[in-house]
Amino acid sequence: MLALLLLFWLAPPAMAAPDINKAGERVNLSTHLVADKTNVVFFYARWNKTSMRYKEKLEAWKADKDTVLHFVDVKAMNSPVAKQFKLTELPAFEIYDEQGNLKMKGQSALNEAVKMKMLE
Repeated sequence: MLALLLLFWLAPPAMAAPDINKAGERVNLSTHLVADKTNVVFFYARWNKTSMRYKEKLEAWKADKDTVLHFVDVKAMNSPVAKQFKLTELPAFEIYDEQGNLKMKGQSALNEAVKMKMLE
């Protein structure tokens, strides 16, 4: 038991979720959504200060066992991925249910992320 506790204590901290696309490139979201989990997709760009503040908070967020977080680097508002998801502003969120269906996006998804304590 002591060895197990020591192993847990010495384990490296959790790594932030990597981007699921190369900056600005389209993404096949269905290959990344995790079945039987709520999937939160966060769209950001490095040049957008608000995006980067949110990204920092999201990277520090401790996911619960029922939620998976995905990062998508938009790079530019005219990029292929921005067009693919019809993004008009950043940062942006989309939330998918346990069956992979889009549940909410835009302001309602941001409000839900706040309720989930992802942005504290």
